[in-house]
Amino acid sequence: MAKFVIRIAGTLASVPLLLLAVACGSGSQQAADRSDQGDGQQPRTTLKVVTTVLPINLFTQAVAGDCATVIPLLPAGADTHAFQARPQDVATLGKAQVLVINGLGLEAFIEPLLKSADNRDLITIDSSQGITPLKLEDHPSADHGHDHGHSHSHSHGHSEAEGAVDPHIWLDPQLAAQQVKTIRDGLIQADPGCADGYRERAQSYLSQLKQLDDDLANQLAPFRGRTVVSYHEALGYFVRRYDLKAEALVTLPSDQPTPADVQRVSAALKQANVNGVLTEPGGGSSALQALANDLDLSLSVFDPMELVPADQQRIPSLYINVMQSNGAAVTSTLQP
Repeated sequence: MAKFVIRIAGTLASVPLLLLAVACGSGSQQAADRSDQGDGQQPRTTLKVVTTVLPINLFTQAVAGDCATVIPLLPAGADTHAFQARPQDVATLGKAQVLVINGLGLEAFIEPLLKSADNRDLITIDSSQGITPLKLEDHPSADHGHDHGHSHSHSHGHSEAEGAVDPHIWLDPQLAAQQVKTIRDGLIQADPGCADGYRERAQSYLSQLKQLDDDLANQLAPFRGRTVVSYHEALGYFVRRYDLKAEALVTLPSDQPTPADVQRVSAALKQANVNGVLTEPGGGSSALQALANDLDLSLSVFDPMELVPADQQRIPSLYINVMQSNGAAVTSTLQP
């Protein structure tokens, strides 16, 4: 039986889908109130849904449509790993009916916010439910046995010794589709009056994700087994999906390169027969730029969608567009 996460009295508990439907009676009643309104009556109220990181906001919008008001917690320009909660965020969560998160330890900022908001009726949908995450030590690397040469502490909140996992599941379109399905099912349980709308919009978006995955698979098929070099160790799910390998200057859960990292990646670049390296929006690292210059390599931008864009509208198609650009960036570093 599918499971969701519901927050009761400030704690998280995993409950069966049927139990969630009972526990969310207030949400069901609100949906019934919306559907029972007649002509000339007050405009219907919509479900208030708060989302965390950018991909989750886009996926939730794709499913919600006009059945819910989707509120992004992270403002334009915010970095997922550096986000500092604001007083208004407590108020936002205090008024919300549903919270949608990525999970897997990505949203380190959320627990203190939830405690402060003390919203005992808030339903939390963990979109990573049912997905087996990659452990950091299991990333498809060009050198599985290397020692990164530094201890690990990072905002993901775990050490490798504790079995830290990679939270960037949305970078595999097939896993993104699973997240969309989990969000769909959670919204249906919270708001059954709009069930048909949630299903229809989710199916439409899932079709787009399938096409995206097919296109990327065809585009990257000639490079199977090749190594891409990036700034940030965020490509694990992407390279696994498309049968590539990855080498990163900064390996999770660290956030700054060491001299040993620079030496390791320099050696990998010389062996990988690549034409370029992958940086991120905002420029990535001066060390990576210096390596690219020394080896006469180009820089291409791979956007892991951890930085909320300040100059682009946050609509569901943004995920599709960014992933298409990411595929082109990888191709440009590997093609002859």
